[in-house]
Amino acid sequence: MIGKEQIIYKGDNMENKYGFTIREYTIKDYYNSLIGKVYKLLPMFEKNNPTIEQYFKNLMIELSGADKVFMEKKEFLELVNILEGMMLIDSHKDFKSMTFKCISIIQKLLDNKEE
Repeated sequence: MIGKEQIIYKGDNMENKYGFTIREYTIKDYYNSLIGKVYKLLPMFEKNNPTIEQYFKNLMIELSGADKVFMEKKEFLELVNILEGMMLIDSHKDFKSMTFKCISIIQKLLDNKEE
């Protein structure tokens, strides 16, 4: 089993903790889909959608799993922490700000992958 300090890169691909290789384009696609999932929170908040709490929980479960697969990158922990805090926000301005902060963190992961 590969630990977090044993990330193996093969060219632009990454071998994960389960020993299989994740292709670079797959990682990029995942980050892009994650941006969409986080952005979806904003209209849900604005419309006072009653399913937003469950959506938050599902997203945090996904990020917690992704954290393990992607070898415990600190950015995933940061995202989960921000999302947890966002569940307590009442202000539209603050919610919007934190939504875009999350997107910025994911974009940074994506940009680092493209270098």
